[in-house]
Amino acid sequence: MVDHYVDNQWQGRDTCPDLEAFKKQLLRGFIEHFDGYRIGRVPHIFNPHAVLEFLSDLEDKMPDTVSFGDTRDWVDTACLWMVMKIQLASMGDHDRYFKRLVENYYLERVSAEVGGAVAVLERASSLDEAIGLIGAEEDPQQLTGDAFAVDKELADICTKSRAKDFLELLALGEQDISARAAMLLFYQAGYIAPRTDGRMAIPSTEVFKELKRYHRVVSERHNRRSCLPDDTHALMGIRDGNLVRFAVSLHGILALMTGLSSKKAEIDYQHIVTAFLGPVRDIGFDLMCEANAGSGYVDVVVIPRADHSRHGGTSRMYVFELKRHPRGEDSYAKLMSLDQRISVEQPVRDLAIVGHIQTRDRYLQNAMVRARGCEELVLASVAFWMHRVYMVVRRFRSQRQNQSQVNDWAPLPYSDTDIQDAPGQSIWAMVVDGNIEISTIVSAAEWPE
Repeated sequence: MVDHYVDNQWQGRDTCPDLEAFKKQLLRGFIEHFDGYRIGRVPHIFNPHAVLEFLSDLEDKMPDTVSFGDTRDWVDTACLWMVMKIQLASMGDHDRYFKRLVENYYLERVSAEVGGAVAVLERASSLDEAIGLIGAEEDPQQLTGDAFAVDKELADICTKSRAKDFLELLALGEQDISARAAMLLFYQAGYIAPRTDGRMAIPSTEVFKELKRYHRVVSERHNRRSCLPDDTHALMGIRDGNLVRFAVSLHGILALMTGLSSKKAEIDYQHIVTAFLGPVRDIGFDLMCEANAGSGYVDVVVIPRADHSRHGGTSRMYVFELKRHPRGEDSYAKLMSLDQRISVEQPVRDLAIVGHIQTRDRYLQNAMVRARGCEELVLASVAFWMHRVYMVVRRFRSQRQNQSQVNDWAPLPYSDTDIQDAPGQSIWAMVVDGNIEISTIVSAAEWPE
């Protein structure tokens, strides 16, 4: 094809001083960039889409301006969008596999330069001779020790896959998968391919660059998720069921939003809370906004996923009902005076109670059904007044009997020990009829004696 294209279609064929050298230049580029899939014992299969796209773009170029550096044709015909969705359960095995694939890639490059297809191409006296030699079977490499063990493990994953590995791939993008399943995905998508000696290898330079980018992204994502439970998520309180800590963290965010005005609707606060809760997806929760609750739509729901258990903590489902109290027409400075805040706290509390009753009467039964498999169910009614909140929180404990899949729920009252860490300088919290009531409108330290 290269021979025919250069001799009959390439626009520079009449002015090029050495057509044979140009053909070799093109073939070398194809070997390094578009050579990939292996079918049986055939060592070199080029991506036809990649070659045709490249040649169609070559018409107005001369040998000294040809570049393969910007080509993405292997990747464009594969499944990178799936690969980038991978969330790994651990990086240990994955790093070991990836390191070996990279080693095989560099071995392949060195082999190609010293005695492989590229070297054959450079030594051949004609293009026909080079193509004949390149098409010959590759010499298998004899490997021993750890490298041999990892190569065999990779080959077994790809060619002797278990049903369990394929089932893991069904959850891609929704829960963590093992390193085995990730390697199987690479194989199925063509990002790694078998060599004639049975090893798995990265098929081309372009794919190698893309997999390096993938590995960097996935590693950074895993590292962020590994450290979050001890800092961000601990502060948010969702992982540990500490709604006092949640209120303190939310108050810290809202305190930066002094521009919240009477024009802000409940939907604006819903967006704020949803964005604030976004990181819980990294520790095994799903986050839903305007979730169907049977007899209406509850504002925000946080529910454990199947992989929640590996992050630790009790399995809890949270239901947040959000309300908004009007700001008032006075200046911000007057509204934030202690007297004004004390006077508005009771109306905001009344609104939070309304939300609490609404959640209990309209959504509780449906929430108990959806929380099947959870250990606790937490209902939180949050009433906003500008960047201050009043919360009423109630919880229930599952009392599943005899391994039944149907939960029986019983109230799980809060006690004073559940609010002992409340910082008096920013909020106050107290237990009322087994529920926790939390206010950031007036702190415990500000209340008059």
